[in-house]
Amino acid sequence: MANEVYNIVGEVASLSFGIMIIILMLFTRPRITFVYKLCSIGLFLAVIANAVNILIIKLAADFQKDDFVFLGFLMIIFMVIYFFVISLLFSYISFLSAYRRRSATAINIIIFIVAIIYCWFAVSKFINGEILVAKNGILELYIFEKFLILSSFVASFMSVVITIIDYDNLSKIVKKTVFFFFAVNLIILQLQYLFYPHIFISITYVLPFAMFYIVFHANPHDELMGSQDKSSFETMMRQDKVAGKNVLYMFIKVPRLTNFDFLGDNNFVYLHTARCTRKLENLGYGITIFNLGYGEFAIRFSNRYFIDTNKITGKVVEILKEFIEFEESNTIYRLVVMDAKKVNFDPYRARMLFLYILENKIEDDFSSMSYIIRASDYDAFEKEERILSVLRDISYERNLNDERVLCYAQPIFDVSTGEFRTAEALMRLELGGHVIGPRRFIGLAEKHGYIHTLTCIMLNKVCKEIKKLEDAGYDFDGVTLNCSSIEFSSKNMYKQLFKIIFDNKIQISHIRMELTESALFSNSSNVITNMKKLNEAGVIFYLDDFGTGYSNFERVREYPFNIIKFDKSLLYAAEKDDNMSNVMSTMVNMFKAEGCQTLVEGVENDYQNKVSLNNGFDFIQGYRYAVPEPIEALENYFKKD
Repeated sequence: MANEVYNIVGEVASLSFGIMIIILMLFTRPRITFVYKLCSIGLFLAVIANAVNILIIKLAADFQKDDFVFLGFLMIIFMVIYFFVISLLFSYISFLSAYRRRSATAINIIIFIVAIIYCWFAVSKFINGEILVAKNGILELYIFEKFLILSSFVASFMSVVITIIDYDNLSKIVKKTVFFFFAVNLIILQLQYLFYPHIFISITYVLPFAMFYIVFHANPHDELMGSQDKSSFETMMRQDKVAGKNVLYMFIKVPRLTNFDFLGDNNFVYLHTARCTRKLENLGYGITIFNLGYGEFAIRFSNRYFIDTNKITGKVVEILKEFIEFEESNTIYRLVVMDAKKVNFDPYRARMLFLYILENKIEDDFSSMSYIIRASDYDAFEKEERILSVLRDISYERNLNDERVLCYAQPIFDVSTGEFRTAEALMRLELGGHVIGPRRFIGLAEKHGYIHTLTCIMLNKVCKEIKKLEDAGYDFDGVTLNCSSIEFSSKNMYKQLFKIIFDNKIQISHIRMELTESALFSNSSNVITNMKKLNEAGVIFYLDDFGTGYSNFERVREYPFNIIKFDKSLLYAAEKDDNMSNVMSTMVNMFKAEGCQTLVEGVENDYQNKVSLNNGFDFIQGYRYAVPEPIEALENYFKKD
């Protein structure tokens, strides 16, 4: 009967859609923000109001006098719920502004005043008998629906007004969504007025909540900042590549916002950051902002052809300066401007380039900086990326015989015997047919966690060559291998090294290891344990680059070092300054008194050699005696029994 008198297809469709969205809310992981509670409660009440409205329409279509009181009660319940629904909708839109969140009292006062007017209007309609009017066994709902249309229009209008008032404090996506919602609601309300008794008024309050949920809580948009998330950034870059767009990207890092994602979106820092993004959006140029997490943001400028890079960078810097001045005096920012084409629109490479610039172009860790990437920077980054690609591949394969890791060696002169009895193994890397030195890749390997694999490969290659020398009857003391302090800080690292040594079946005393002074300041307990285990088995340890760090004599004594290797910088200082030469001689004698032998590196000429001998060094290493060569050349320096 209801379908014959009143058409409720729109109401049923609205109810079904609302229930579906609620199910999505319950079984997915929406963005739980400050306004999410308003959205979820509003949608839940809207669905209840929708269901009650359908029940009212059905009872009205088949009206019985006995249902008069019950129907009146349902209408009152509906109107109460409906007011809460439109109030929540107004509150939700109001609190999409960071500014309004600090003036919630004003919003509550507005809602209270509107509630009084709403109740007075509703009660007057009931008292005048305009709401419950029965004709020919049917309850006429025309006045009731007109009341709902008017209420919905007022709520929509108020939402648009508050949006216009807070226009500069709202993100672009919020403004677009609110104005779209108002336009759609206006059309639906007009249609509802014209096509009564087709009833579909519920669409005007179920659809907005559903739409806000989909736009701001079920997808990557941040309703307050107007930013999108990391996945959107990656998608946007790939779309730019496919479309062949010429766009400009800026990357910003604010270290103080590292824990930004855990502050909560009503935190003062979050609200202030949102105001900053408003100003950035207002610059125009087709700006899109992405929150990459942990204090990192990306800004995309789509209108690259109309942008003066230096000028727009200056404007962004001005906004960032306002931000940090308002925030705290010790807050700093890092701004890097890049051409996405140079990294082939690859999101991963773009971020790696950003981090590369931060590491290599920052001169002051305590000051803000902005940097526009130059052509030379892209070239340097590409070279580093190629090295990292090889290191990554070597680490993943973990082949101890990897041919890309080259083992060189530099013989060391023994002053007491006048012979070469030891040598230092030196790592090189083959890259595209070229051999590159350790300065270009050791730091990268340590930073990215690839150094241990390289050490294991080098140890295996050194052991294999030692095995050949042993089998051929050569008389030598050993070959030293440089090890990273990072590795020796790992618990039980010695076991992995033992396995490689024992698998090659060599005399363990022929293996020697060098550690830099930084090892003395790492996890000392693990470092000492690893060193003692290896030393007790026969491995001799060198303290490498002594004099370049902050260690002192007493600190060195705590570790089982057998040979102290003086850095060449001390030799060069002693070469020019007699006082420094005396200091070096004193240190040499002190170490010898403790039972250690001493070695000096970097000896390139006769005078440096003379200074080294006069200062009492036991071993001398440098181009004056031998240059680094492939490790197989050691047979030219060692003697046979």
